[in-house]
Amino acid sequence: MKTFKNLHKLVFIAFLAIAFVSCDDDDEQITPEPMTNSIADFVVANQDNYSSLLAALQKADLVETLQGEGPFTVFAPDNAAFAAFLTANNFNSLDDVPVAALKEILLNHVVSGSVQSGG
Repeated sequence: MKTFKNLHKLVFIAFLAIAFVSCDDDDEQITPEPMTNSIADFVVANQDNYSSLLAALQKADLVETLQGEGPFTVFAPDNAAFAAFLTANNFNSLDDVPVAALKEILLNHVVSGSVQSGG
């Protein structure tokens, strides 16, 4: 009976030790560096994937707007997304898309504030 009592105490002490060690707050907060260039600068630097976005921003006269004061986040559609949009809406090119519609679509990809990626 005395052995059982000692075993009970030993299990309790082991549990407390594990509980105290596991409660240590060792989660490191990582703050990504904010982008110092504008979305227009990013698009120009990555024209292989975003040339359609650059053309759309120019046609909709949004380049200066997106170079303005932020912060804001742009969910930038790549060339494949623009190709899918044109095909789905029976447009042959960006020239066929009305400027007002193009501007509305582009502004739907802009969010006020800074949104960090999850990866």
